Amino acid sequence: MNRRARWETPALVSITLLAAALRLPWLAAESFWSDEIGTLLTAAKPLWKTVGAIILTDMNPPLFYTLVHFWLWLGHSEWIARLLPALCGVAAIPLLWLFVRRWFGVWPAVFASAMLAMWPAHVYYSGELRYQTLTTLLAVLSCSSFAALITEETPRNKELYWCATIAGLYTNYLFLFLLVAQAVAVWPEKGIRRLAWRRLGIALLAFLPGLLILGWQAVHRNWAVKLLAAEPTRRGFDLLSWWTFGGVPWRATTLWPWLDRIHDVALGRYEIIFAALALPIVVCFARGGLIARRSATGRVVLAWAFVPTAILLAGSLFAPIFEVKLLLPTLPAVAVVFSLGAVSSRPRPSVLGVAILLYFLVLSGFALRQQLTDPRYFRDDWRTLAKQLAGDLREGDVMLNATFELRYYSPRPLPEEQLVVGDPREFVKRGCVQPRETTEAQLRAVLPRYRRVWFYPNVIRGIQLVDDAENLLRANLYDATPPSYRGRPRLLLLVKDRADLAAELAPYLPTTIDFEHRHGDESALRGWWLPTDEGWRWTTVAASAWLRREGDARRVRARIYVNTDLFPQHMVRVTLQVEGATVDVQSITRSNQIMLSGTLPDVALSRPAVEVRIVTDKIIYQDMNDRVPHDLARTVLVGELSLGR
Repeated sequence: MNRRARWETPALVSITLLAAALRLPWLAAESFWSDEIGTLLTAAKPLWKTVGAIILTDMNPPLFYTLVHFWLWLGHSEWIARLLPALCGVAAIPLLWLFVRRWFGVWPAVFASAMLAMWPAHVYYSGELRYQTLTTLLAVLSCSSFAALITEETPRNKELYWCATIAGLYTNYLFLFLLVAQAVAVWPEKGIRRLAWRRLGIALLAFLPGLLILGWQAVHRNWAVKLLAAEPTRRGFDLLSWWTFGGVPWRATTLWPWLDRIHDVALGRYEIIFAALALPIVVCFARGGLIARRSATGRVVLAWAFVPTAILLAGSLFAPIFEVKLLLPTLPAVAVVFSLGAVSSRPRPSVLGVAILLYFLVLSGFALRQQLTDPRYFRDDWRTLAKQLAGDLREGDVMLNATFELRYYSPRPLPEEQLVVGDPREFVKRGCVQPRETTEAQLRAVLPRYRRVWFYPNVIRGIQLVDDAENLLRANLYDATPPSYRGRPRLLLLVKDRADLAAELAPYLPTTIDFEHRHGDESALRGWWLPTDEGWRWTTVAASAWLRREGDARRVRARIYVNTDLFPQHMVRVTLQVEGATVDVQSITRSNQIMLSGTLPDVALSRPAVEVRIVTDKIIYQDMNDRVPHDLARTVLVGELSLGR
């Protein structure tokens, strides 16, 4: 079994090179995100300050930050900084090969290392400046040396186990779950249980300072802002995706365009299709689990895969702590179990086993292509946004709720004001909650000193302080956000004066919006415009549009269609308004296309852009269905809006 074939070394080198090719070239393709920048800023301090900051404020032990501190001597670019976790990700491949080759044979080693090399989740996190891949590498070393320790205890095995395990504990507190897994694995083995637990106890004793730090942080509630949320009904699917060919945390992997369309319109049907696609892998994995339980080393692998998962799932019943990326250290174990199911006990893998492996690798290839080419799977482009913002900032601007990313990438200091009143640490200990009245008073004190306000809103509503600030700003200021800031990441630009609003919007506005022949300039639309198959748009109570005024343009017109059969008494009164002033009114009693037009009011003649609104005295079906929200209820169809002479 341990006799090495001549092809093994070339196979291992090829798989390792494949892993490197999937991880290294794209390290600088995307900008850092907040946690990565937090890692950089912490690690860039003098070493004693780095360690002190981690002990006092962070939710992770200091080892990874210490390594990054020295690694940054090579440079601070995205590629150089991310090279450290990428190399950890690549190094896990040959180490997993050696472990599986020793205890299970060469073909399981080929299968397990090939899977880990192309596993979408492992590839993704190998390109992130965080501790996940280092934890995974140390998990492979710890569990492989533990398996050797319970089989044949040698000084080399003990030293490797203690070094890897203690380093893992000082890298990630969740490494404690792996120690629980190792204890569970040897529970049936009475002959080695006491010896193995003694080794575990020595590792824990060496981690005593880390346990004291962990207790201190828990008492001081340094983790209040770090809670990890997941929908309880989605945890099973998230785990299935993570352990097969998914892995991007914020969007499900859909592989092909047709499956992507199903995901967008019928999420439940998509999940069923994804589960069906993953079924051969799950069956092979289950078969491998039955084979692994027959040996002590196999039970170590099973515990490695399942015990940390079970602990996180059980803990999430009481607090929102489940997040699949925390399970990255279990992926090597999942790969080993799968390889055992594919190879079984034969000296060579079966045709079916090879087919299932190729099936996994092909689907993983589709998932990786999606991660690398589809913008929806990219991180937010903070580099470009910060550079653009630096060019657009003017005298009299203020930035509210600036992010780590904006501060890091901005070529010059941002003109910032804070939303948090008082000590930020106390704010965190309060659960990141600030009374709305306090936020309102802070904005009243800040806003009079500035003419324009830049604001970063919540990506998903939920942080009460930021939501309150956005609602207050929108209630008191005008939204003048240019189209280039409405993507991802999104910034808001708000101004105090309506004349300033017109000046800000004018460069991005059309003079005519023709809904019938094109979908119109979305940046010119405000409120809800409901599309139709014919290209026209339903206007609603809250709908309006901005148009650019060129030269001596003095007139506005709107082409609309009214179906009087949809209104009570088959009659409706339609008003055309510009800047809140009425320029035309018509009472319509029969279905037809209608042209509304009129002269711009005096207030509009001095502005480079004006807001046009169509208002009716009735809402379709609103008299009969009070459940229809007023801002979504349809009024009349609009085909064209324009300004001219």
